[in-house]
Amino acid sequence: MAGLFVCMAALVIVLRTVQKVRSEHGFDTFYDLNGAEWNYIGRLVLLALIPIALLIGYCIRRWELREERDFRKRFDIKE
Repeated sequence: MAGLFVCMAALVIVLRTVQKVRSEHGFDTFYDLNGAEWNYIGRLVLLALIPIALLIGYCIRRWELREERDFRKRFDIKE
């Protein structure tokens, strides 16, 4: 249930950010909870980097598993 609320909150943040950028307020600044100054374009860029980073991590993981499988097959290692 908590995961649902987190996903809904993330969706609201994304939708508000897109709305601000589309209404030409992308360079308006706001302060986050830590007091750092941000703009909506910067937030949108960071939100776009999340799936890219996850995809890169997934590709690295698949490459590592393939290398491990080939190593075990080459040297006939059984678990």
